[in-house]
Parts: sequence; C-alpha cells; structure tokens
Amino acid sequence: MKGKIFLFTLFLLAGFSLYPENISSVLSQAEQDWLQDHNEILFVSQTDYPPFEFKGEEDSSDGMSIELIRWIATEFGFKARFRHMSFQQAQEAVLNREADALTSLFYSEKRDERFDFTPLTWEVPALIFVQSDRPDIRSLEDLRNRRVAMQRGDYAEEYLLQKGITATILPTDTFAEAVNLVIAGKADAVIGDKQIVLYHLFSSNLMDKVKSVGDPLYIGQNSIAVVEGNSLLQSILKEGVILARENGIFDKIDRKWTGVRYSDSRTWLEKNQTFLIIAMISILIIMGLIIFWILQLRSLVAKRTDELKRNELHLQSLFDSVPDLLWLKDSKGKYLKCNNRYRQFLGLDESRIRGKTDHDFFSKDKADLYSEYDRIAMEKGEASYIANIQYKNDGHGETVEVIKNSLHDEKGNLVGILSIAHDITERLEAETFLDTIVENIPNMIFVKDAETLRFIRFNKAAERIVGYSAEELKGKNDYDFFPRDEADFFTRKDREALERTEITDIAEEPIQSRDGQTKILHTQKISIRNKEGKPVYLLGISEDITERKQIENEMRKTLKEKEILLKEVHHRVKNNLQVVSSLLSLQSEKTKDLQALEAFAEAENKVKSMSLVHEILYKSENFDRIPIRKYLENLMNHLREMYVGRNIDIAMNAEDIDIQLENAVSCGLIFTELLSNSYKHAFGESESGSVKIEVRRIPEGKIQAEVSDNGCGLPDDFNPDVTASMGIRLIIDLIEGQLEGEWSVKKDKGTVWIFTWPNG
Repeated sequence: MKGKIFLFTLFLLAGFSLYPENISSVLSQAEQDWLQDHNEILFVSQTDYPPFEFKGEEDSSDGMSIELIRWIATEFGFKARFRHMSFQQAQEAVLNREADALTSLFYSEKRDERFDFTPLTWEVPALIFVQSDRPDIRSLEDLRNRRVAMQRGDYAEEYLLQKGITATILPTDTFAEAVNLVIAGKADAVIGDKQIVLYHLFSSNLMDKVKSVGDPLYIGQNSIAVVEGNSLLQSILKEGVILARENGIFDKIDRKWTGVRYSDSRTWLEKNQTFLIIAMISILIIMGLIIFWILQLRSLVAKRTDELKRNELHLQSLFDSVPDLLWLKDSKGKYLKCNNRYRQFLGLDESRIRGKTDHDFFSKDKADLYSEYDRIAMEKGEASYIANIQYKNDGHGETVEVIKNSLHDEKGNLVGILSIAHDITERLEAETFLDTIVENIPNMIFVKDAETLRFIRFNKAAERIVGYSAEELKGKNDYDFFPRDEADFFTRKDREALERTEITDIAEEPIQSRDGQTKILHTQKISIRNKEGKPVYLLGISEDITERKQIENEMRKTLKEKEILLKEVHHRVKNNLQVVSSLLSLQSEKTKDLQALEAFAEAENKVKSMSLVHEILYKSENFDRIPIRKYLENLMNHLREMYVGRNIDIAMNAEDIDIQLENAVSCGLIFTELLSNSYKHAFGESESGSVKIEVRRIPEGKIQAEVSDNGCGLPDDFNPDVTASMGIRLIIDLIEGQLEGEWSVKKDKGTVWIFTWPNG
C-alpha cells in the first residue's frame, strides 16, 4: 500500500501525459475511440502462477504477463488495473463480463468457442510430474485409472479426454497445491506447466521430492484472452503484443524472469530510471513520507509484538490440548517447551524444565539413550522407539511409543526437535490377546511380505502341518522348503492373490511336509494393502482337508459300486420283462380266439411299457427320474410296430421334463392304454387318422398330459362309473390312486383325455 501511495505521489507531481504520440500509427480510429471511452481496463490474473503471474508483496500483481500488459498500457495510454484470483474464477469473471481480459490463457479449439485470443505470448510445455522415487509412471498411458492432480479449469483435463485417458481428476486452486498432493501421496501424478511447477519446486526447496517423466504432453500456446465478441479490445491487445515483440520487450522480460531461481538481475538504477528525475523533484515529499512510515512502522512493531504474545499463548494452548506427551528441544538438546501431560510426567512446572537437558531429569543411562535418539532424529529427520515410563505426579506407569522429528527454518537450518509420546499400553495388550488367538486357531495361518514373498508370521497349526518351526520359516520363501513344482505353484497363486482385492480361494492345494507326507489343504489368500492401495502383505489361511479327502474318495468309490449294482438290477428287470413279453407273444401264436389274441396284445403292451422304464434307467446316469420325452418316443415306436399296417399318424409335443421313478411305471401304463384305445377303437379298419400327445408343466409344480385323436369319439351315453371297460377303470385308478392326480375326458372332433399330477 505504501508503494502505491509513493508512485501515485510521483505521478501527481510529474503531471505529464502517458498517452503516446504515435498511437494513431498503430491503432485504428475505432480502437482509439474505444480506449477514450474505456480509459481503465480490468485484467484478471492467477493468484499463484509464477513466473507468469502471481500475487507479489503488499497484495500487488507481478510476473511476466503482468509486465507485458503494463508495457502495452504505457504505450497505448490506458490504465491497466489487475485483480488476482484462482484460475477458474478468472475465466468465469471474463465470461460474465465482470472483468475485461485474462492476462494468460492457453489456446484450444474448445476455449476458442468462448474466448477471443491475441497472438502467442509464451510457449509453455506441459509435463507429467511424480514422486522422485516412483518407477511405475513413465508416460501418458500410465495415468489410466490413476489419481491425477491439476489446476482447476486447466487445459490438461480437456487433453486427457481427447486422448481417451480415464483418470480420477483432483482439481486444486493452484499448481503448487497440485504438486503438494503428489508429495503427500494423495495423488499419483500432476500434469502441470513446466515453468510454474519448476518455479514452485525450486523456490520451496522440493527439487529432490518430485521429478518429471516423459516428453511434453503438449506445448501450451499462452495468450491474452477476452470474451468472445469483444473484437475491439482483442484487436487493441493484439497490436500491443505485436508491437512488444517488434521492440524486443519479450526478450527483456524473458531475461529478467528466467534467470537463476527467477531472480531479478537488473540494478536499482535500471529498475527505477523511469522515475528517477521525478523522485528528485519529490525528495521533500518523500522525506515526509519516510517520517510517516517510521511512525507507522513503530505502530506495526507494537502490533506484531502483541500478536506474537497471543500466538505464544495460542501455541501453549494447542500444546496442552494434545492428550499425548509433547515436548520441544533446541538443536543442543535443551528444552524449549512442553505440554501439561509432560509436566505431569516430570512432576515439574515449565519454568523448571525450560533450558534444561535430559541429564537433569533422568539417570545417565536413560539420558544418554534419549540423547542418542535426538541425534538420530537430527541426522535422519525422524526417529522412534518404545519406552516404559513412570509418572512422577501419581506414580503410574505406561508403555509409550516415542516419535521424534527434526525442525528446520526456511533456509533449511536445524532449529530443534519435536517429540511426541503416545500411550500404547492397551494396544500392546490387544496385540498380545490377538497373538494368543492366532496361535490357538486350529487352521494354518501365515503372513508373507508382498514384495519378496518371504514368511513373516507362522502360527502353531502351520508348524504342525508343514513340520517346520516359525523360527526356521521366518525370512525364508517356499523354494527353501518345498519341491520346485510345489514352490512354483504356491508362488503363482500368491502373485494372483496380490493382484486382487478380494479373497483368492484354492479348493485343493497339495503340500509336502517335512516328514515327506503329502497333505491336501484348502487355502484362502488375500492381500493386505496400505492406505495408498499398494499390497504390503499376503495373508493366508489353510485348512488341512487330507482326512476329509480320503473319506470323500472312499464314499465316491462306494457310490460308484452302488451305481453299477443298480444298473445291473434295472438291466435284469428289463430282461425279465422282455422274456415275459416274448412268452406272451409266443403264447398268442397258439390261439385263434380273437378276444384271447387281443388280451395277449394288451398284456404285452403293458409289460413293454414297464420294460421301457427299466431300459431307460439302465442306460441313464440318473436312477430316480426318467425323461418323459425319451420314454414316449420309445413307446410310440413300439406301438407302431404292434399295429403295423394301420394308417395312423402319432405326433408328440412334450417339454423336457424328468418324472419321478415311482410315477414312471404308472404314467407308462396310462399312456399305453390311451394310445392302444385310439389305435383299436377310434378309427375303422380302413380309416386313417391321427393321434397327438402333449406334455407340459403347469403352475404349482404339476405336470399336465393330453392325449387326443380325431376319430369317432366316445358314445354319447359314456359314463365311466357305469359303462367303463377294464382299461378305462385301470386308467382312472392309476391317475387317482397312484399319481394322486386329476383327469377329464371330452369329445372334441374325437376324444381328448387330460390328466394332471404333482411332480415332487
């Protein structure tokens, strides 16, 4: 603010016009008129986009793009006012006409639909940056399904979409914030403008934390941008960019801002030569301002002193709010500050602790040990250990985990060590309890390192199964104990499990124990991952199923023997029924009585229908059900042979249904009787006709069968309770008695029998 007052005073005293005389030779009359009507142009720039644009000291705007625009404003005689905000907000401000122009914006076809651009100002290559020790991301393709940080509204997101790269975008307000996400491990990579990212890394002493990989993804064409349709302002700025390039202004700006650590190499005279004469004229006013500034400085010092005191109290309050022991030492091991918990531990107030060392409070052995951990923390940046302590205020003891971190100032100089001790007494008790459970689980439990696949943990059940002790296995891998083919199998399954997040189930896994026995294990493996999702351990649980497999094999062998025996029974029954059928056929040849011949034929058909059931069962792998379609096909073939010479067509439409064995013989007899009746009674001697069989499933788990013909049909006075023949009574008895089903018969251009029964 003081600098602005100073410059304003100088301009006020100088009283000269900055409007150039040769502006008419560069700008058209319309452009000059526009500038007369809009003496002030509002530019929006990014808060943190160094070296191109950033918020400088005292809230001023600074950077390469800012200097370029200030030069153009001086040449064309307009006032350039700057407002800094986030990149996304800056774009929205111009699109909403809340500002006139963006100081810098990458050109793209998509953005060209909403903005008008000046000629190129600077080329800015975009690179991929990752943690310096990360080897798995080397190119654009490696960003698929990764977490990629970038400045909100940056062209990089549009570029990934164009290239078909699917990634989780983590938008930030600045490139610096995006880079910090990568350093903190919260993002896998950042796509950023080379100069801006390197400026942040270099100025923040982070060059060893992050590296760039691969070639530039694209070369950003940085330009000044206005909203689409603001053609006069675009034309004015375009002429300004062209004039600046012709006058070597870009080279001067580049030399100033792209030197070592982006420092300004110009002398004081070079920087201030424009205002030097005016400053001499204004020396008296400057001296008055200096006196005013001194008074202001005293006030500011007093104010800052009060703030420091408040901050000190606030810091102490924060220290005391931490439930763990917390203390701060300088680089020489002297106490600077501690919280209330630590004061209770020592039984002293802070005034008696500050400025002392560990040798003032602990035995020499303990003090030397604590000092050694301080030294390690100062050398390596961090140290940790576990200690048993006893509080002086009430005498109770705790087991604590102590973590020490070194502290450095802005220049990287060591200034102290911050230590925190967390009570882990309950955690150790819980770990002991958990160890007891793991050791007493009857199944084998083991843990391997995810990278080397070396054993880390082995319980007692595992020792019993493989025959090796946990101490023998620790630090070794499968190749140290098992045959190579087994070790290859175990290693391959381990790698498969580490690549997945769900459980890998291995139903049977043979393993050779130390005494040479082969055991069968049922193993489940799962990867244990860290917070970044990277597998660090492999957990395996194995059940010894050797005895169960032996029992299963014995049962399988017994079941096979029973199947063979049952097939033989059905084969013999079928053969015996075939013999009965043959005897009936031979006996029928010895008689001329038509009624006797018909009786023999009916008996033979019934025996054949039962024989077909056992024939199908003999050839089947399933002994409790038979397929109805296959059975009906065999029955139809038999009846065609029995009634050869009759011009009767039989059609079947049966679903694929397996019926229960206990219903098979009854169904066979019913179909045989109905089909035989159609052959014998539905058509005359010389008549032709057709018979149709349909079998289908119906609701409630039932089966419905329908046998119909297009013959003469039943007599009008047909009453199954009075006039039914023995065959009809047999059909009804089998449906109602054996199948526990229902039936109906009707005349519909012939005879239609319908019956249903449950198929359990």
